[in-house]
Amino acid sequence: MDRSFLNPVELYQPGTYSQAVRAGNTLYCAGVVGLDAQARSVGDRRAQIERAYENLVVLLKAGGATPADLVSTRVYLTHASDIALHREIRARYLTDPPTPYTQLVVQALGREDLIIEIECIAVPRGG
Repeated sequence: MDRSFLNPVELYQPGTYSQAVRAGNTLYCAGVVGLDAQARSVGDRRAQIERAYENLVVLLKAGGATPADLVSTRVYLTHASDIALHREIRARYLTDPPTPYTQLVVQALGREDLIIEIECIAVPRGG
């Protein structure tokens, strides 16, 4: 099976792992967060959640996919109080058909300033 590892230049470069891997016709995305290309946290809670979804769209595109190609998402939030805000923003980026997803509230993410992380799997249409 062919595999290609993706680290789009528009996103921060993690260095120790790839942002995504496309294996055959399936795209597996590592946790996408609300950082800019210089790995800086952006703005307030709303801005960080929006940036995480913007970054997700960039990563999907790099793998030949769109949000409509998602088959599963897992979202980690660090504050239960962000659930409603997250759902509002998610609905703008991930439209029909509704993708199965799991949402978890966790104590912390990989950096203290991060409040959201999104993992996903997509199967791009058209190969």
